[in-house]
Amino acid sequence: MSALSIGCRPEKSAPAPQAIDFFDRRELIGAPAAEIEFEPLETEAERVKIGLESRRAVAFPLDKPILVQIPEVTEGARFTCAVALETPRDLVPDAWFTFSRSTPAGVESLLYTEPFRARSPETWHDVSLDLSEFAGRKIMLRIRPSALNQQVKAYLANPRLVVTGDSKRKRVIVICIDTLRADKVGCFGSQEGLTPVLDSFAQEAVRFANCESASPWTLPSCAAVITGRYPGLMAADSTSEVLRDAETTLAELFHAAGWRTAAVTNNHYVSADVGFFQGVEYQRESPKAPANEQLTAAADWVKLHAGEDFYLYVHLFDPHVPYTPPEPFLSRFSRGSGRFPTEFASPNEVRSGELVLTDGEKEQIEGLYDGAVAFADDELGKFFGQLKALGVWDTSAVVIFADHGEEFWDHGGYEHGHTVYEELTHVPLLVKLPGVTASVKEDRVSLVDVFPTVVKWAGLEVPGAVVGLDLLSPPPPEAQPRTMLVEGCIHSTEKKAFIQGDWKQILYFGEDLPPELYNLKDDPQERQNLFTREKQLGEELSSQLLMYSIQTSEGCHARLYPLEGVRNVTYELGATVEGGAFSDIVVGYKKGALVAEIKEPNRIVSQVMLETGGYIGIDFNVTPEDAEVTFTANIIENPVAEFPWYLGSADDPINASKLTMSILDPRIAMSYPQARRSTSTGAYVWSVPPSILAELENTLSPEARQELRALGYVQN
Repeated sequence: MSALSIGCRPEKSAPAPQAIDFFDRRELIGAPAAEIEFEPLETEAERVKIGLESRRAVAFPLDKPILVQIPEVTEGARFTCAVALETPRDLVPDAWFTFSRSTPAGVESLLYTEPFRARSPETWHDVSLDLSEFAGRKIMLRIRPSALNQQVKAYLANPRLVVTGDSKRKRVIVICIDTLRADKVGCFGSQEGLTPVLDSFAQEAVRFANCESASPWTLPSCAAVITGRYPGLMAADSTSEVLRDAETTLAELFHAAGWRTAAVTNNHYVSADVGFFQGVEYQRESPKAPANEQLTAAADWVKLHAGEDFYLYVHLFDPHVPYTPPEPFLSRFSRGSGRFPTEFASPNEVRSGELVLTDGEKEQIEGLYDGAVAFADDELGKFFGQLKALGVWDTSAVVIFADHGEEFWDHGGYEHGHTVYEELTHVPLLVKLPGVTASVKEDRVSLVDVFPTVVKWAGLEVPGAVVGLDLLSPPPPEAQPRTMLVEGCIHSTEKKAFIQGDWKQILYFGEDLPPELYNLKDDPQERQNLFTREKQLGEELSSQLLMYSIQTSEGCHARLYPLEGVRNVTYELGATVEGGAFSDIVVGYKKGALVAEIKEPNRIVSQVMLETGGYIGIDFNVTPEDAEVTFTANIIENPVAEFPWYLGSADDPINASKLTMSILDPRIAMSYPQARRSTSTGAYVWSVPPSILAELENTLSPEARQELRALGYVQN
């Protein structure tokens, strides 16, 4: 039985860049080959959003220059950057940026002026200066903003010296088609004619016939793609809904190597707000923008950087609810009848049972979905044509995948995020790599494999924490069947799937449901549960899955989710220990503003002004383990308010202003975090104490499994 390697937390690294990004030289590398000086000197690069576009930028006062010293200009070098102005709503004055060269004697010669006209929308302006005439010389560039009103804020983003070399350019374009079922794609077996572009693309790509997503919803699935790690290793799940900064992303790796990096996104769960801006120098976020807008923006960015190495991530939202295909796709794939002729935006009502659909309406909704799939496919064809016209197609690695599928009542439910069955986890994966012959691979693979595959193709080193495998490297001879994970539900209590060869084991956490075991080769639609018949295999797979779950939940964890509908209220979550000390403290929050934070050996407090859908979280270990910890949850404006406390997977909440217990308390010890349903609010506490983890063997005995059941870790 092959073991699942869960890796360790990645260490950030910065390979020698092929091009000079001045912010990185100043902030990360330390000994610059080119220097950038700021006035004021304490200014640092940060994410700045202007309009729909975010960039790494510095702000500086009007009429104060930024000086860029380049020790030696190489043949064909260009200086590139982006500039922007931010104005008060009632002030839209004319303004401009000037770029000039300053000689050692202090004489300035104007190189370029970028104007900003009154009443024009706020946007980033891309600038590219040809420095060929200064080849072999040391020069000083002076960048100065000017405006007729001093309330204008000026920004400089991504200043970079681009050097033209003889090396063959490499590009990586990763495209996610959100919510695309594999069985809706022609080259994966569909007869519906929805995807002629993808079917044609498959003829020059490697098609992976049996690819599993890492999660049935967007954030953890896409996080797995851009890190090569499973969601549980990153805590990128429904308890946090964020990608931690400690993770190394594809964009960070390519950016550190000197590549341009960009992301064109339209889903909150792949936005800067949830940590997906790491390593991305240009990001365009346009919520739910249709495929034509997304791919036009992507093509515009490629046009600017066609002569450079680049990494581009594009997210297409169209097959996701509310399914709004434009004509002619709306009419072409229309079927059924009912209340939803043009869109369907009520998945929550279906899940809750408030909305009961007729059979005709179910057909109608799936027809809308099909039209949205066909529209996204058609727009991809236009995008591919633009890449070919720009001359970058042949040298570009192009990866197309779906983050998850969609259930249309296959197992009695609808939408995604609630199960780990194949209609949600079997996803299309197509990979075109220059120099690699098109083919079809039947081996079972995972989306975590995208990261090492494109990184190795690009000639870079894969970080040691990556658990994915290079899809194009031959497996070692006589290798054990591979094991893969699917985890992280958001619209239900947690379920995890463990796949080994053709076998798929499903366990339920927080629900009184028996384990499920399927043979995907014989039963791809997962209709026949073989757990009772194949009890020994099922127990072995369950043990491995439980051990993984325990390892990735080690420590004590608390989360406070605010009351529904409450906005801009300050909440406090705290923990104190008597006769002991905290260690490994991590404090975090989502959708809020930090008000105060205390991290002391015996006291942890986090105060955050939260919005609906946010949370406060604290994680820690405590010594000694049996020391009692007092947890508190308050609304600052109402400190006597009581919250429902949920201990592990317990169904019955405790209403109190505070709780005192040991992390060895059986109500929380070895319990699983995602017993929380997404509609529940209140405070959640769970714990996997280090001593208990250390005592467990890699293969759990029946006695150990029974102990886990007794402790409430799983309900089967």
